[in-house]
Amino acid sequence: MACNLTKRVAWSLHPGAYPAVPGEQVEPTVLVCGSHRVLIIYTQADRTQAGQLDEDLWIWEGDSVGHAAAGFPRLLVQGPSASPTLQYAPSLGRVSESGSGKHIVLAWQDTRDNGPAAPQIYLLDLSLDSNGNGTPDYKEHGFDPKTAGVRVAASAAPQLHPAVGSSGVWWDDWRGSINSRRVGRATSVEAVWRCMPHGAVTLDSRQVWAQSQPTPAGGASISSLRPTTIGGTWLARGHWAGSGWEPLAALIDRPARLVTVLHAPGELDTSGDRYVLTNEHSSSANGDPDVLYYDATTHQAVPVCDVSRTLAAPSDLERRPAICGAPGGSRVVWQDARLSSGFDPQQPATSVFQALVPTVSIDGMVDAGGVIRFFTHVTPNEAGHMVRLETGKKSTLYGSVPWYHDFTVVQKQTLSARSQARFRWTPGRRGTYWVRVSFVGEPGYADGATNLAYVPHIANVSEVIKLVVH
Repeated sequence: MACNLTKRVAWSLHPGAYPAVPGEQVEPTVLVCGSHRVLIIYTQADRTQAGQLDEDLWIWEGDSVGHAAAGFPRLLVQGPSASPTLQYAPSLGRVSESGSGKHIVLAWQDTRDNGPAAPQIYLLDLSLDSNGNGTPDYKEHGFDPKTAGVRVAASAAPQLHPAVGSSGVWWDDWRGSINSRRVGRATSVEAVWRCMPHGAVTLDSRQVWAQSQPTPAGGASISSLRPTTIGGTWLARGHWAGSGWEPLAALIDRPARLVTVLHAPGELDTSGDRYVLTNEHSSSANGDPDVLYYDATTHQAVPVCDVSRTLAAPSDLERRPAICGAPGGSRVVWQDARLSSGFDPQQPATSVFQALVPTVSIDGMVDAGGVIRFFTHVTPNEAGHMVRLETGKKSTLYGSVPWYHDFTVVQKQTLSARSQARFRWTPGRRGTYWVRVSFVGEPGYADGATNLAYVPHIANVSEVIKLVVH
């Protein structure tokens, strides 16, 4: 599908803005519907003649090559008050409603009820067709941006960072301040909330996970909320002794669980049971972040980009990772400053890098005489590259999280034309073995490389098989 990435989707001013202070288009969120329809929602930030900030939500609709549909872009959500209110931080996604298929839902932060100190989460169902004529309500002549949207859960406390996905609308909620006698000071309850829209008004809003913390707490302890097909995931901090930020996940109507312990990851994205996270480089004194891939089905993490650097702005080197499914594995993209030179170290120039994480399978059977045969298959096809049979150790962290470590190589093989390999191994002693296959990967990312069309296939590992020898 072709896509014109340089075409502007709108002008920076809309009617009523003060011409002397140009507006800004920020916080875009995009959704591709079918093969030809593209929706982009963005925040239009302007100043009134009185100098007040006014933020509204605009919608651009067009085709995959950047041609706008008739009448777009247009104002979509505007506060009802005579004084400017703020509608910002939009998130656009598909929500699965029981019995009615997938709905395109927009969620955002809105100050119309409580002011800027305690924004509320609102949503608008862009698939809603009240009169059944085949035209969504937001395209009808009588649609009013001043009354568009419904508040998901009324509260006097701030509601932040909405995220829309198949399992609903998720957000960070600060309601429930309490007085704690144990610590002798006020405490805030920060929580993950979720709702599933049903029609135009009725909402099913509920708390998914919460933790109490002293107030002020030095900032939020929940970040990177991501809905999944069967639940949601996020980063949380301060919940386990000796731990910083860690990834959590929750299924619908199930308790949240710790996904893994990765020593304070900074940012997260997920696609099913596969995660990509940033994590400080273990050998870097300045906190240079790595990009790591973690598979919740194999309980193992592998580095996507783990080059240690010593620049003055380490937090800007590898950031904003994202992941999605791809043929044979997972596609990972991230923001990377490695190609910068002669830049302001506090604001380095960045480029977008990408990699593919292959899928590695393992199977085994025991022959007569105690010889064990292992089979592996790597997708997409990696014929001619190396795989290794390895044994390691297993530990448990925080009572339930498996951690595999200290792997050593038992054998090496080259993948066949069908991207397969076989190993024959006889254990040297009785006991329990933890066995996996490791794909060593293709050549990595060369700094300054000009072949930007090439996507390197990085290393990955199979699940770990428990082998007991009597």
